[in-house]
Amino acid sequence: MGQRHSIAHWGVVLFITLPSQIQPAIDLPNGCLMISLEDCVGLSGLTEEEVLAIAEHEHIPEIAASALGQYLSRQERGIEQLRDMIVHDIRQAQQGQDKQHIVMLLHVLHHFLKAHPEARPNQHPWSRLY
Repeated sequence: MGQRHSIAHWGVVLFITLPSQIQPAIDLPNGCLMISLEDCVGLSGLTEEEVLAIAEHEHIPEIAASALGQYLSRQERGIEQLRDMIVHDIRQAQQGQDKQHIVMLLHVLHHFLKAHPEARPNQHPWSRLY
């Protein structure tokens, strides 16, 4: 297992244990490290598109969305909450009639449900709305 570090990025401080194979991009004073957004997304266990959907839903920076996604994915019913965020984003895009964004988010939802079968509802409650 790697060492525990604090990571500061755009005003968000994350405390993580970096796997030994990941080398931080920059060593900062006081034992802080800077890693890229790509590293944070990779550590979250989610895809970049899933993190972007969380950021859109919560109106937060992508770096914070990767931390939130990682946190929720390890909580009871957190996967369902992540699914519901993506579904809500789809509904918002449908209301705005942004077809390209709708299609992209549907692909994100499809991938998310394939990766997390426990989040698949017995019925698709969003289908009856649209």
